[in-house]
Amino acid sequence: EETNFLEQDTTDKSLERYVEINCGGIRTEIQLKVLVRHPDTLLWELAQPGGELYDRGYTFLDRDPMAFNYVLNFYRNDRLQMPGFMNEDTWHIELEYYQIENPEHRIPTEEEVDQEQQEMGKPPEPGKLQTLWLTLEDPAHNKWSKMFSILSVSAILIGSLAFIAETHPDIRKETPRLKAAGISMKGWKSLFAMVETCIVIFFSLELFLRWLCNWRKRVFFLRFTNLIDLVAILPFYLEFALPSGSLGPGALFLRTLRLLRVVRIIGLVLKLSKFSAGARVLGATLMSCQPELGVLSCLLLIAAILFGSFLFYCENPRMDVEESEFNSIARSTYVSLITITTIGYGEYSPKTVCGEAVAVFAAMTGIFIIGMPISIIGVKFHELYSDMLRKLQVQEERMRLQVAAEQMAALRGIQVLGRLILGPRYEKGDYITPAMRRKIKRRAEEVFREVDVDGSGSIDITELGRAMKGLGCPLSKESLVGAMQMMDDDNSGSVDVNEFSAFVERLLHGEIPDTMSVSHNAMVGGGVAMKSHAHMSKVY
Repeated sequence: EETNFLEQDTTDKSLERYVEINCGGIRTEIQLKVLVRHPDTLLWELAQPGGELYDRGYTFLDRDPMAFNYVLNFYRNDRLQMPGFMNEDTWHIELEYYQIENPEHRIPTEEEVDQEQQEMGKPPEPGKLQTLWLTLEDPAHNKWSKMFSILSVSAILIGSLAFIAETHPDIRKETPRLKAAGISMKGWKSLFAMVETCIVIFFSLELFLRWLCNWRKRVFFLRFTNLIDLVAILPFYLEFALPSGSLGPGALFLRTLRLLRVVRIIGLVLKLSKFSAGARVLGATLMSCQPELGVLSCLLLIAAILFGSFLFYCENPRMDVEESEFNSIARSTYVSLITITTIGYGEYSPKTVCGEAVAVFAAMTGIFIIGMPISIIGVKFHELYSDMLRKLQVQEERMRLQVAAEQMAALRGIQVLGRLILGPRYEKGDYITPAMRRKIKRRAEEVFREVDVDGSGSIDITELGRAMKGLGCPLSKESLVGAMQMMDDDNSGSVDVNEFSAFVERLLHGEIPDTMSVSHNAMVGGGVAMKSHAHMSKVY
């Protein structure tokens, strides 16, 4: 990973000094100015005034000396590379010790996520259109977007099953006096037609809303997924544009359009890929292995034509008489292809010794032709799958840190409210006299009446948010919910006088956690779950 070097202070001549680092018994001399290039790292801290390297010029690190060479190269060359003799788990532990961010597990910032979403078409300004876009395009945005994604996938599954079931011969021919589950075949056909209509209307509305809230409307249908969605619903509407009794080219065109309905199966995979990491890995593997797939296709085509030609001439020694079921090179190529791929339907089999020998060589050749490219594709799939696991773990870490940030924001608001009630001089653990307790109780009642703007005898989330904003500590909706949960004992959605008094008592007894404890738990209880090739998953 390439980073920007920290601007050096050329006036500080002390940075020109050489210091000694003893790592695992191997001593290394290096200039201080090299170590201060990457701030907020361990060696940077040691090279600051007050650090061992700056004050004493020497420090000892009980770490792997070979891995330390790669760490020093990061300071020297601004390139971070994992040693070939280490697995990902061990290297991640080393980077955590040196307080260097692991680029493989870097958590994207909110700005980076927002920029990526804007490139996909998210409206840049907050509002109804942006909320609608996030609901339709980001299943992880909130519970409504997740519910919509589940509904969308369920609709595709139902539509695909209906598409498959309506091709049953009894349903297509509307066989009379035949029922299933008490419904006639004609009734089933009408039911499937109604299901198809509802599914198409649902996806038409979804496609229109996604286009409506997308700020890059000109290139909306240039995306492959959106084009598939359009093609999936287009045959339904074009059927109404053509006369139902038309013959000739019009009927052929209509049958071709009906055949296009099968793209709904493709649409299922593409829609699943929005929140199915496995589907994304499969697509990424196919896209990244295009050269290997191209080589495999070429080799299969050449081998199939070659063995098909041999098979044709072996089975047809006399060209003027049709003595074999291998009556053309095309059919022989088909047989050789299913033999090379080791499928072997058995519908055609050679009758001559020459033909049998060709079939044996074709089967043996297929093992080598398919085996080598498939192994490369398998390795690529494994790499992408491991990368997917890392990204999922980073996403979980990001969500955990986001929850911790909301908790800390809620606690900061609670602390502001507590200082207003208890007074700025109160510290946790101070002795409270009875007189002070009565004074605090009166002050709490005054604060409660001030916050309860509508005089309803209870504080709701809107009044709490207005009060926090007035105190100079505005909170987000999620943080306000967390603050309310600390005071709302009966989970009624509002705080009455008794609950507010109980909250003040908890403040007095120090039962409300502070931001430092939440931050500590976030750091200690967090960490990205790493998975190496040789060990089980561990959490650091």
